[in-house]
Amino acid sequence: MKKSQFEIEEQLRLGVEVAGIGLGSIDYIANLITLDSIAAALFGLPANVPIPRSNIHARFHPEDVADIFAKMAKALDPSGSGFMAYEHRILRPDGSMRWVSARKQVQFAATHSGEPKRAKSGLIAMLDISERKSAEERVALSEIRYRRLFEAAKDGVLLLDPSSCKIIDANPFMTILLDYSREQLVGKELYEIGLLRDADASQAMVQKLKVDRQVRYENLPLESKAGQCKDVEVVANLYDEDGQSVIQCNIRDITERKRIEAALLQNETLFSTLVDQAPTGMYVIDGQFRMQQINALAIPAFKTVMPLLGRDFAEVLQIVWGTEVGNQIADVFRHTLKTGERYVSPPFSGRRQDVDETQSYEWEVQRITLPNEQLGVVCYFRDVSESMRTEAILGGSQARLRHAADAARLTYVAINFVEDRVTIPENFAAVMGYDPAREEGIDATAGKGMLLDHVLPSDRPLVEAALNAFFKVEHPGKIQYRVLGEDRIERWIETIWSGELALDGKPLTAFATNLDITEKKHSEEQIKLLMAEVNHRAKNLLAIVQAVAQQTARGGDPTTFVTRLSQRIQGLAASHDLLFLSEWSGVDVSDLVKTQLSYFKDIIGTRILVSGPELRLTPAAAQGIGMALHELATNAAKYGALSNDTGKVYISWSADNSEQPMFFMSWLEQDGPRVLPPHHKGFGQKVIGQMVEAAVDGTSKILYLETGLSWILKVNLTNILEKRPSNARASTLST
Repeated sequence: MKKSQFEIEEQLRLGVEVAGIGLGSIDYIANLITLDSIAAALFGLPANVPIPRSNIHARFHPEDVADIFAKMAKALDPSGSGFMAYEHRILRPDGSMRWVSARKQVQFAATHSGEPKRAKSGLIAMLDISERKSAEERVALSEIRYRRLFEAAKDGVLLLDPSSCKIIDANPFMTILLDYSREQLVGKELYEIGLLRDADASQAMVQKLKVDRQVRYENLPLESKAGQCKDVEVVANLYDEDGQSVIQCNIRDITERKRIEAALLQNETLFSTLVDQAPTGMYVIDGQFRMQQINALAIPAFKTVMPLLGRDFAEVLQIVWGTEVGNQIADVFRHTLKTGERYVSPPFSGRRQDVDETQSYEWEVQRITLPNEQLGVVCYFRDVSESMRTEAILGGSQARLRHAADAARLTYVAINFVEDRVTIPENFAAVMGYDPAREEGIDATAGKGMLLDHVLPSDRPLVEAALNAFFKVEHPGKIQYRVLGEDRIERWIETIWSGELALDGKPLTAFATNLDITEKKHSEEQIKLLMAEVNHRAKNLLAIVQAVAQQTARGGDPTTFVTRLSQRIQGLAASHDLLFLSEWSGVDVSDLVKTQLSYFKDIIGTRILVSGPELRLTPAAAQGIGMALHELATNAAKYGALSNDTGKVYISWSADNSEQPMFFMSWLEQDGPRVLPPHHKGFGQKVIGQMVEAAVDGTSKILYLETGLSWILKVNLTNILEKRPSNARASTLST
C-alpha cells in the first residue's frame, strides 16, 4: 500500500528523533524561531512555540559569537546557496557548556523583477556533540603530553616501523647520546647505529616482540659517532597506534650507574675486609637499625641468635641481655646514629639471658658512612669476662687489690746514655725494695748498683752479667731472678732487655721490661705439690684395692669372689670419677662421706656408722675434709678398724649455733688392731692435720687410743658453710 505523505513525514520525524537531532524552523520576516523538544532541551528554551532569534543568539559562547555571525551573514547572502554548517559552543541556563553541530538551509522569498532577494524562512538541524568533542580533546591532550614526554625524556627514545625495522622518529636525547642528528637517525636500522649486531638480530628482535610484546637488553655496549663508548640498557615494546603497529625502544645510559656500582662493590669489598681483619670483635648496624655485618671475632658473642644478619638490633640485644638492659644499650646506639657522638663504655658486666651467665665487655660505638653512602654505626668490643673474674677473685681486700694491680702491671727500667740517667718507676722501685724518691738524678753507674743491691746473692752473678750487656745495649734475651723487696718478701722477676744505637754504633738508650712472676713460680711449686699428692693417692688407691680384695676373699666363697671384687673396684672407680668431675664444688657433708667411703658401701650401717645434720660445704672445705676422710678410710683399711672382720668406725658431725657457731666432725675407730703412734709423720699425717686445717682455717686433733684411732676437727661454721641456697637432699646414710 502506498504510504501517504503524512506517514512518510512521520517516519522521517521519528528517525530524526532516534538520531538525537533537534530541529528548528526560522521565520526571518517575523525574526522568530520555533524549536522542537530536542533542540529546545539542548538550549534550555521553550519547545514548539515561536521565540525571538535573539534568545538563541544569547546562548552562543562569547568566544564563538563572531565566527557564528560571520557564517550566518554568508548564509543570508542572496547570492549564495543559503546553506551553512558549523560547530560551536553554547552556554545553558544552568551554567553548563555543550558543543553543537548545526546545519542550516535558508529559503529566499520570490521578488519582482529588479528587486533584491530576501530571506524568508529557514530550517536548522542541530546535534549535541559534547561527548565527541570531549574525547577529541582528551586524545589531543594525550598526544601533547606524550610528545612533551617524548621530547623532554632523559632517556633515548626511538620509534621503529616493525615491517622495515627502520627508525621513524627519535627524541632529542637520542641525538645527544649518539652525536647523530634526528635526520641522520631516521631511516636507519638499530644495527646501523651500533645497538644490535646485524640485520638478522634486528629481525630476531621484531619476531620476539610479536610474541612477547617486550624485549629487554642489559649492558649493551654503544659507541657514539665521536667514538665514545657507553653502556646502555634497552627496552623495546610493540604496541598499536591508530590501528598500526609501532616499536618503541627506550635506551638508557647506564655508564655512570655501572661506574658507581663498581665503586660501591670496591668500597664494600674494602669495608668487608676491614671488618673481617679488625683486631677486636666488630659488627655494623645500618641506618634501619639492622645487623648488617659481623667479623669472626664477634660471632661467638652472638652464637645463640639465629638468624643474626638483617635482624633488628634492638631485638638481638633483648635476646642477649633481656628487655630492660637490651633497650638501654639500644638507646646508646640510636643516640650515636642520630647525633654522631662517639660512645666509649666503661667495663660493662651483666647477666646474659641467652646463656644464663655473667659476662663483661669493653665496647665503643662510632657513627660511620657505609659503602652505600648511608649512615650506620660500628661497634668495637672486647670480652673481658676472664680478666674481670680474675680481678674479682684476687680482690678480697684493698691491699690484695693493690697487690693484684701491681703484680699485673708491666714495669720498666730505662737508661738514657746521652744524659747518663736511669729512670725507675715507683711500682718497680717498691718491688725492688728502695725509696722511689731516690730515682731523681740517678746516673747509670748508681742505677746499676741500686739494681744489684736488692738481688739475692745466689742470683747476683746472672743479673750482673745481664746488666753489663744491658749497659752496652746488647740483647741477651730474658732472665729470671729473685729480689728481696721492701717488705722483705722474696719475689721472682722476669726481665727482657732491648736498646737503641746511634748511626755510629754508640748506645743511645736501653730499656728493660720487668714482670713480677712470683705467683707463676708459686703456681709451679703448687703443681709439684699436687703431683706428689696424686702419686700418694695412687699408692693409697692400690692399697685400698688390695685390702678390698683381701676382705672379699675372707667373706665369700671362691665362686663369688671375682664378682664381688669387681663390683667393689667399680664402686671405687665411680667415686674417683665423681670427685674429679665435681671438683668437690659445694657438696653436702653426707654426700661427701658417702663418696669417700663408696668402696665400703656394703658395710655402711653395720661396721661404718654415720650420723649428722644436712650441711652444705664450700668448695675449699669439701676438698680439705674430703681429702682427710679419704686418708682416714685408707689408713683404716690398711692398719685400723677396717683391716679385720670385727672393727667399726663411727663418723659424726654437728653444728653449734651459739654466738660463735662451730662445726665439729669426728672419726672414731673401735675393735680394730692396737694402734700405736707413728715413729715419723708421713704425707698422710699432713693431709689429716696441716692440710685440712689450712683448707678450713680450723684445728684438728689425732689420738692413738687403745680402742683405736680418733680424729676430731673443729672449725668456725662461717668458714665452711656454703652461702648459696642448698639443693641438698636428705642423707641416704643411716646409723
